[in-house]
Amino acid sequence: MAPSRLWDWQDVQFLRQANREPELRAGLRMGWWPRFEFNDRIPGQGWSYCERNPFGESFTWMAGRRATFYLEVRRPTDVAISFRVLDWLTPAALDSLAVSIGDTPVALTRTFDEHGAAVYSGVLPAEAFAEPLRYYVLSFTIDQAHSPRLKDPESTDPRQLGLALDWL
Repeated sequence: MAPSRLWDWQDVQFLRQANREPELRAGLRMGWWPRFEFNDRIPGQGWSYCERNPFGESFTWMAGRRATFYLEVRRPTDVAISFRVLDWLTPAALDSLAVSIGDTPVALTRTFDEHGAAVYSGVLPAEAFAEPLRYYVLSFTIDQAHSPRLKDPESTDPRQLGLALDWL
């Protein structure tokens, strides 16, 4: 019995699939997604793994001072964003949070919800999307990351963490 064919370089359909850029998750296309839950693989860099609090809410820590999130924006327009920070190790981390889209800083407002989580809101300006790109990089940066031992001296968690995001 002949081995099954894995690919054929002369097969047009195979070549189309082989040369296709990987698709971003459908939930990242700005303009029609309700929100991204930080309970799955995050499209970006600088994130730790998904965790759950005792209330069942999922979240993911920034694994250091900076983390990025990839967005697909189809047409240059102002885009309103909001995101929820479920936990932090120091109040200074909340105060120092800076968000940018590419090189463009994003002005943020912060409120606290009924559970004590910080909810940030801002607008990604249309100018940040003037150059057509496959995706745009939304960056979250804080001044200093800390070990969980700061809150719990008996913690054995070796990570340096920033903020824990719940949704965007």
